[in-house]
Amino acid sequence: MTAQRTSFQPWLGALLCMGVVLQGCMPPPTGRTRIDIHPTTEMTVTLEHPPYPLRPQFREDELARQPSEVVRTVRIYHHAVRTRMAEAFESAGIPFPPPRLALLAFKKERRLELWAGEPGQASRWIKNYPFTAFSGKLGPKRKQGDRQIPEGIYRVTFLNPESSYHLSMKLDYPNEYDRAMAISDRRGDLGGDIFIHGDSYSIGCIALGDRAIEELFVLAALAGEDNIQVIISPYDLRRNKAIEPVARIPWTRELYARIQDSLLPFPHAR
Repeated sequence: MTAQRTSFQPWLGALLCMGVVLQGCMPPPTGRTRIDIHPTTEMTVTLEHPPYPLRPQFREDELARQPSEVVRTVRIYHHAVRTRMAEAFESAGIPFPPPRLALLAFKKERRLELWAGEPGQASRWIKNYPFTAFSGKLGPKRKQGDRQIPEGIYRVTFLNPESSYHLSMKLDYPNEYDRAMAISDRRGDLGGDIFIHGDSYSIGCIALGDRAIEELFVLAALAGEDNIQVIISPYDLRRNKAIEPVARIPWTRELYARIQDSLLPFPHAR
């Protein structure tokens, strides 16, 4: 690329020499940039490679079903996410981005496991994310305002790039099973708006921090919401085979048996 010469005020050149960086959501360029300051306060900037996001490493058709706001967010974070996760996907033998995702959340362990796979093949463990906040206690969510993280098998219904907690993914709580149990208990006002999100605050959602949600958001957008399974378990039922129902909630025995069965394709992670 041809060097460009542009006149700058002396104070701006001084700031650039001091390495002042304006913080924002764009990742740093991947290309190398050489800056030469001349006594005449002219600056020569030479870009030896076009920096990201000029060369995104995903096909636009992979995001054909996503809203424009989600597409813009993927463009912002895709390169950094791919760079951070390349080794984990290579070790698992799974291509990036994967066509299928499974998110396994364990409340007692305060951990979310990311699994990925291809159609017709077993899923592979990719990495773990610790919860950055927790609310409520073990046991299912039953009503609005109880601060409980739900327990069950869920889907991602949409991606929110404008979340108050950086980025977020909405779950379909209450799902069909939650509503059926509420009818049997004669309960109403089950609550809702349950998300997996960034930051470190929770009143019933799963908080994982900003870097973690950037990774999951990009992967979810590229895979598509229909190809994501979310399992939220009170504790790791792969290690604790004995099901312990919650006191005074008898249907949790059946719920935990369902969760345990859904975890069978995912052996113990590291």
